[in-house]
Amino acid sequence: MRLCAWWMLRFHVSILCSRHRHGVSSGTLATRHASRVADEVWIATALLHRRHPDRDDFTVGEIVRQAETEKVADGPLRAGVQPHVYQHCVANKAPDSGRYRMLFETSKGRRRLFRPGDPCHPRRHSGKEVPRDDEIPPAYRKLNDGRLSRKNIRGVHFIQSLEKVML
Repeated sequence: MRLCAWWMLRFHVSILCSRHRHGVSSGTLATRHASRVADEVWIATALLHRRHPDRDDFTVGEIVRQAETEKVADGPLRAGVQPHVYQHCVANKAPDSGRYRMLFETSKGRRRLFRPGDPCHPRRHSGKEVPRDDEIPPAYRKLNDGRLSRKNIRGVHFIQSLEKVML
């Protein structure tokens, strides 16, 4: 009986020490990384599009730096951000683990938000394009109004562009 109690105590102490080492209090462990890394990447890219409406796309480094600056996850940049910008969120690249369609590769090393009508890899057709409001912090929900994903690179609504072509 004592041996079992000793192992349980050791287990709980190791968890507490791990939380302390990573700067996470017991109350914030579940909430610190509440949003997914893919949603964090989408937020960073959407903010860049909002702040630079004249730009067609952004480098992978710019998106990663924006995610690091914005601190959506209330802490240091998570290790998965860069792989998500390079691969996991890119609609026109073959998926490896993630099937997101949040970004579009315009040229090597450059990305923009995915828009309806963009070509995507066949195994990504059902992938997530934008985060749901309940999946992102309230401060960023205004980005998810649908207009950013429907706009083309110069700020003209994608739908309006299609209408002009069809007339």
